[in-house]
This record gives sequence, structure tokens and C-alpha cells, in this order.
Amino acid sequence: MKNRALAALVVIFLLAALYQDASVQRFMKSLYPSARVAALAPPDVQRFAPPDVQRYAEAFCRADTTYVAAHTRIPGVDETIISEYFADDPPCSSARYMGMLTDAGAARYIFVLTFAEGREDYVIFTWDGSLTGLSRG
Repeated sequence: MKNRALAALVVIFLLAALYQDASVQRFMKSLYPSARVAALAPPDVQRFAPPDVQRYAEAFCRADTTYVAAHTRIPGVDETIISEYFADDPPCSSARYMGMLTDAGAARYIFVLTFAEGREDYVIFTWDGSLTGLSRG
């Protein structure tokens, strides 16, 4: 019974990330502070991101424009645009891996970014050898 509840939390979180629905996001943000989903993930869930994705997430967290630009493959996105993107937010203090989604062959890795003031935000990296898509909530 306990494993089913934990699995349900993980599924709800992944659905929120996948569908980007505002009401589901609000629900998950209200749930998240009391439910550390990564720590509660069922044993068959991959607990670590692939090393290249983890390095990218850490560089993204540090606002390392050069590294992020070198490993981003989104048409029209260059170092200048990435630098402007990072100018709006201070660097975060940690990037915690939450899990992976797959659909139509695209791998999406979910991370929670923690900022110095305690704020947490999630980001989903769509990855195919380099970043090909990004969602942030």
C-alpha cells in the first residue's frame, strides 16, 4: 500500500511536468515541500541522471553560459540568448535529479533547482546528446 502511494506521487509529478497544466503545477508545488519525491521513488526508477545530463544541469544551475551554449542544440539559441536568459535569475545552489520521461523517443530529464533563498523550481531538459528542448515551471 505504501509503495502504491509513493508511485502515485511520482506519477502525478511526472504528469504535471509532461502536460504543463497550471492547476496540476500548483497542486504539485503545494505537495512538493512535504513530499521529497526523489527520495521516495520506487526501487525500479532510475535514481541518477546520465553523467552528461547531470553535468549540463549543474552548469545550468551555475549559469555557466559558455558550457550551456556549447551543449545546446536549439535553432536560434546562442550564447547571447542564453546569457540574457540567465540574467533574469540568480544562479541556483543545487540541481537535484527527479526522474526521466520518454515519449516518441525523446528523453526528458526532470531536475529541481534550489535557490539560495529557499525557492525551488523544476526544469525539464529534453536531451538527445545535447539539449534540444527546455521547460521550466
